Amino acid sequence: MAKATRYGMAALVCAAACLPARAAVSAEQAETAFKAFNKAYWNATDKYFYKRDGKSGVLDFWLSAHAWETVMDVYQLTGKDEYKQQIKDVYDGFIKRNGTDWTQNDYNDDIMWWTIACARAYGLTGDTRYLTQSKTHFDWVWKTQRDSIEGGVWWKNNEHKSKNSCVVQPAIITATFLANALKDDSYRVKAESLYVWQKRTLMDPRNPGKIFDAINVSGSLGTGSTTYNQGTFIGSAVGLGHMADAKICADWTKKNMCTATGVVREANQGDFAAFKLILVRYAMGMARQLGTAAGAPYESWMDVNAASVWDKRRKADDIMGPDWNNAAPATGIESASAASGVTLLVLLATPASTGIHPLARGARPQSVSFAFPGSSSASGIAAPAILLPGGWRGADGRLRGATPPGSFSHLPAE
Repeated sequence: MAKATRYGMAALVCAAACLPARAAVSAEQAETAFKAFNKAYWNATDKYFYKRDGKSGVLDFWLSAHAWETVMDVYQLTGKDEYKQQIKDVYDGFIKRNGTDWTQNDYNDDIMWWTIACARAYGLTGDTRYLTQSKTHFDWVWKTQRDSIEGGVWWKNNEHKSKNSCVVQPAIITATFLANALKDDSYRVKAESLYVWQKRTLMDPRNPGKIFDAINVSGSLGTGSTTYNQGTFIGSAVGLGHMADAKICADWTKKNMCTATGVVREANQGDFAAFKLILVRYAMGMARQLGTAAGAPYESWMDVNAASVWDKRRKADDIMGPDWNNAAPATGIESASAASGVTLLVLLATPASTGIHPLARGARPQSVSFAFPGSSSASGIAAPAILLPGGWRGADGRLRGATPPGSFSHLPAE
């Protein structure tokens, strides 16, 4: 049995000063949940996850990346060879159906989820084909889909009408992975530049911690919030070491998107099916990174959700449903909904010393310095304007002045 000990991306979210392993969810319970999920949804012959109950449909492009990460989670928990093999099988089946050129997908967020999953798979297995795919597709999005004048990343690559949290934040997470996998700080610089734009443009200034959905080309904002965008902001902040920002976002999410007891309210399926999965993955990473004292309340929050969704599972086959506050339905549970509960249980059962998710954080490169006109501040986070390619820009993204020559020379070239 090969233990899952190779984390090629360096420092894990949880390494030394972490929370102890918790007894709220046992490894046996977590693996039972995963086995039930696999039995219901995994097609071992054609190597894909079914989309729906009754073994029908093929799981969508972007949702398949999340199901793949759930397999990685259980491998990281157990170290069992059968799960390491399934990591390979999921990828092989996906490539058979979708090929290796993912730029044919119109949605840049879909591409980013596979770059994240591939970077993580490389860290767990050492298979360089995963790293190649992650780097190739992140680089393509950075070069062709980033707004190099106004900042941000376009949601769709066949039309540039809006820049959305759903793609910018996964791009930040991917860049933090690649910075560590490649030992190349230029990716961390890219991540920081996107993070500053994201926080200034798509975090509600009146409700710190609330993440807006998008800004379109006219400048109007889509102000709705989802657990997807809350979760990826937390992941972005943790990956870059902005732990105070991560906590603010998590606190807002718990207060505004959960019941009084802390159980997540979002319960839709379809494209929303994996939204809670995203939240719990990165909230758990944050809890483990914070350490025992600071992280305990957030891990306890996750414990409450795990207890509720497991209690309300479909008892006949241990499948967890989309609504974590009510009993799972007898039929109609989509695989991405079921995977959300499984992921939460597996992450809670994983010992802190093993790590949760290799979102490596560390000191920002010394060359990164976001200075501001008329200010001695170099943080780039709290000042009223930010230097980006093309000029000084305020929180509204409007050009405030030309970029002084050479003042942003550390930003990676196109």
